[in-house]
Amino acid sequence: MSITLGVFTFLNAWWICLFMALPFGREDGTKESIAYNAAPARFNWKKSFIIAAVMAAVFTALLAIAIESELVPLRDML
Repeated sequence: MSITLGVFTFLNAWWICLFMALPFGREDGTKESIAYNAAPARFNWKKSFIIAAVMAAVFTALLAIAIESELVPLRDML
């Protein structure tokens, strides 16, 4: 896997993983403390970003291993 393909794969995987990680660590508040019931009382953005980065790095590493071991014949497709 080239560096460019690795970077773009990581960035795409990060966005997808970010949407998967958004519900993690949500703290619901009481109905009186928030104006909108679906909004969390406190939200930890840093935790979601770190979880998304770790998940994207694992996915990118697994894909790189699959490409280098030729489980995915990417070189033949190009």
